[in-house]
Amino acid sequence: LLVYKQDPIPSPSPSSAAASPPSLSPQPLPTYSLYHQHSFSHPVFSLSVGDLPRDGVDDLMVTTMYGTHVLRPTVQAATSKVIAAVEVAEDIARLEEALRKAEARTS
Repeated sequence: LLVYKQDPIPSPSPSSAAASPPSLSPQPLPTYSLYHQHSFSHPVFSLSVGDLPRDGVDDLMVTTMYGTHVLRPTVQAATSKVIAAVEVAEDIARLEEALRKAEARTS
């Protein structure tokens, strides 16, 4: 089983973006890098993706002739998703507080 991950697509530079309209400029083709390689001793019948433990990070389920294997991403991948969710929650809390203060001033 070979798992590839799409490489980040570089954003266009401001000078090239101003030179031509976005619809006319060529879009860069995505590139991929080998992310994980795993061997199974039995034939693979199916692959599926899902968030089994509901931690916000997708897991890869591989069904072979003799069972189902769950491949989980590294802790760093899960940690970055949790940190991003916490930052969004903190932003929401700050905005709600600012809205409450603004409403208090106007009443």
